[in-house]
Amino acid sequence: MAHDHPHHEHDEAHHGHDPAIPQELVGAAPAEAFDAANQALVDALKLSFRFLKVVMIGAVVFYLLSGLFIVKRDKEVVVLLRFGEQKNTYREGVHWALPYPIDELVKVPVSTDTLMLDAFWLQISDAEQGKPLSELTPRGEGLDPAVDGALLTGDRGIMHLEAQAQYRVTDAQQYVRNVVLRGNDRTAEKDLLKAVLKNACVATTARMTAETVSKRTNEVVNQVKIRAQEILDRMNTGITLDEVVARQRWYPLQVQPSVDNVTTAMNTKQQEIQTAYGERQKTLNEAAGRIWEDLWNAIQELDQKATDQERAEVLSRIETLLTTQASGKAGQRIQEARQQREQIVLSTLARKQAFLALLEEHRKNPTLLRQRLLAEGLKDLFAQPGVTKWMLPAGENKQLDVWLNPDPVEFKKAQQEATRQRTGVGAGK
Repeated sequence: MAHDHPHHEHDEAHHGHDPAIPQELVGAAPAEAFDAANQALVDALKLSFRFLKVVMIGAVVFYLLSGLFIVKRDKEVVVLLRFGEQKNTYREGVHWALPYPIDELVKVPVSTDTLMLDAFWLQISDAEQGKPLSELTPRGEGLDPAVDGALLTGDRGIMHLEAQAQYRVTDAQQYVRNVVLRGNDRTAEKDLLKAVLKNACVATTARMTAETVSKRTNEVVNQVKIRAQEILDRMNTGITLDEVVARQRWYPLQVQPSVDNVTTAMNTKQQEIQTAYGERQKTLNEAAGRIWEDLWNAIQELDQKATDQERAEVLSRIETLLTTQASGKAGQRIQEARQQREQIVLSTLARKQAFLALLEEHRKNPTLLRQRLLAEGLKDLFAQPGVTKWMLPAGENKQLDVWLNPDPVEFKKAQQEATRQRTGVGAGK
């Protein structure tokens, strides 16, 4: 029994159907079946190797094509880093680089960007948003440094300022070398610009007064831009500030009443100044007309001349202006003076002629001439409309009382006194 058992197992193995052997090999000789299996295995391996080769070639091609990149015109430049070292800068078009990790591409935007700086602005609640700053009320008696931002001025004042900066990258290589920390992360750029602008704001306003920051804000932010650009250039950031503008500036809300009083006083001052200038213009125009400015300049020039000849030349010019171009009251006075001068000259000439005519008669009969002139003089005197004439009665007792411009009350009292003295009886009221 022990001898038959292995023979029995052999028969089962020989006559069984192995599922790994193809059907056409069943019943074939053992050597032939083994060669066919090997051939099938070789064919399968060859097919696998061909497929693997295609996959590897495709992977290599894909790997190489992944190095292609496009640079957008006027929007960005690309700095190529090879093992971390800058090799080239590309500005526009299609380019190729070795794929990562050999080459690394850093995209640098060159278009203008905007940064808001509100570190020095006051904190406004949601309920107060949109209201005019003049209508806001302070939250307390002072500022909270942890919440409210502010700038200290050179005269120990406090001002709030909200600024906005426009900037762009003008040197991509410096920018990548000194600003970009990793890849295309621009967080460091924003943080750096904010720190530089804050430093420039603090340094600039510390050298100015609160009034300058309030009324000449453009001058302040221009100085901030200059100072900030100097810092960026020293750091070789490759960043250029195109513009820094002040969006808002305001004083602390706690000093609102004082500022209102100052504003009212300044407005009143300006109104008074404008009124005074208007009155000055009107008075000068009325005095000399349109040439008053020329006269004013000539008078100022006269005070600066040292020699008599120079002063005479200026005086001659002033006289010419007054006599030929002046209008208004000065021109009118000059015209009146000219007319009066002509009248005086003519009258003097007429009196001269009359005197010469009388002189000849005086030489012939002086007494007769005097009597005739006296009679003519009395006649002219009595013919004047303002002369009053009285006729005295005959007799020795002649009395004439003449009251010139009498006061009504005094005149009445004088009449009563005269009646009492003449009649001896007191007159009634």
